Amino acid sequence: MRGLQGWTRRGLTRSVLTNNQFCLSRACISVACARAGEGKYAEAEAIYRTLLAVDKENFEVRMSLCTALTNQGKHAEAEIMGRALLADERRVLGHEHPLTLKTASDMLIRLGQQGRYDEAEIRDLWAVRKRVLGPEHPDTLVTAETLAVALGAHGKYDEAVSLHREVLTVQLRIMGREHPHTQSTAKNMYHHVSCSRMAEPPCYVCHKPAPKKCSSCKVAAYCSAVCQKKHWGAHKKDCASLRKQ
Repeated sequence: MRGLQGWTRRGLTRSVLTNNQFCLSRACISVACARAGEGKYAEAEAIYRTLLAVDKENFEVRMSLCTALTNQGKHAEAEIMGRALLADERRVLGHEHPLTLKTASDMLIRLGQQGRYDEAEIRDLWAVRKRVLGPEHPDTLVTAETLAVALGAHGKYDEAVSLHREVLTVQLRIMGREHPHTQSTAKNMYHHVSCSRMAEPPCYVCHKPAPKKCSSCKVAAYCSAVCQKKHWGAHKKDCASLRKQ
């Protein structure tokens, strides 16, 4: 790491590295991944940023930095960097390159974890992955499940349960009952089955019955003004797009 910092101080920022620089870069990436695996995301972030000072176009490091930022709750910065990375990958690698599709998937999943589901973008990604990878590829199934969760978040429980069931059938056959993805899909499906039987949709924040909806998009549901206010920071970015769906 010390040697890499030395290059940065000397202003070496070219994208094409020598063999020694490349080997040291790979070693530093391994260290950063280990720190992230230990939950030391700030340390991983520092290493990734140093690597980018040397090789600012490194897509792998930029993707890893987005993940490290997200794990520290730096969602706004992670989203800005993620969208910039996706644009560069589409320009350099093409829209259907596996790395481009992985970046798009990771970004949509991160937004979903904040309660921000862009159903149209997820559908587009699912269509591309089905065409490029095949309908039963694990990555295609991840996107299909992400879409099912988004449908449930928007109160489309019947459609969500149907898609969950479709994904689960393939996962049981290919991955087995004990695979984490299979178990996650089953859990999500049962949750949306229970939601579909509720007289009112669940609150976007606390999941209690929610009689109130956002007056603008008519989709986001809340049990109280307190939960609505708490969620507004995330919801305001998606309110307009939800009105169109």
